[in-house]
Amino acid sequence: MRKIITIVLAFLLVGTIHVNAQNSEKKTSFKDKITSAAKSAKESLENAGHKFGDAIGFEDRVEPSEDVIRVSGHNYMPIYDVNLYRNADGQTYRNACRSLFKSRYPAVNIMSVAIPQVEWITEPVRRNDNVVGYVETLYCYVLGQDSGDGYINAKFMFKRYKNVGGSYQPLKATWPKWVNTNVLTNKVYDKLLEK
Repeated sequence: MRKIITIVLAFLLVGTIHVNAQNSEKKTSFKDKITSAAKSAKESLENAGHKFGDAIGFEDRVEPSEDVIRVSGHNYMPIYDVNLYRNADGQTYRNACRSLFKSRYPAVNIMSVAIPQVEWITEPVRRNDNVVGYVETLYCYVLGQDSGDGYINAKFMFKRYKNVGGSYQPLKATWPKWVNTNVLTNKVYDKLLEK
C-alpha cells in the first residue's frame, strides 16, 4: 500500500511541477515548486480519501461542531445530565448505554445517563437527487465518577433507517455505538459545569 501511495505521490509531483513550469511566467525556485507540488498532492489525496470514506459510509471523521467545549486548549463534550427524551423506549436506550459503560468501567459510579434531545434527528437519504429513505439518530451520554480522581463522560449513538413508505429498523452497527469518551480531571469537570 505504501508503495502505491509513493508512486501516486511521485506521479502527482511530476505532473504538478510540469504544469507549474508551463503556467508560471516568473521564475520559481525548485524548492517552491516542490513545496507547491507536495501541497497539491496532499490536498488531492485528502479529497480522494474523503470521497472514498463517504462512498463506503465512513462516519468517524472528526468534524467541527457546536457540541464541543474548549478547556485549557483541549476539546471536551458538554456534560449532559438532564434527560429530555420522554418516549417509552427511552429507558431501554439508556439501559443499553449504561450496560456498555459498566462493562468497560465496572468500578466507576454512574452519576447520570441522559438523552439530551426531545426526539430523533431525521435526515433524508438521497440517491440521484431523489429521497429514497430516512436515517434517524439519537445520542445518549453517560457520566461516571472515577473515585475522587476524576470523571468519565461517554457518548453513544443509536441509528435507524427506513425506506420511503417503510418502517424504521435499527442499524445493528450503531445500536448503540460508543462514539466518544472524555476522561475529565476534577478541574476540567468543574469548568464544564460552568458552561
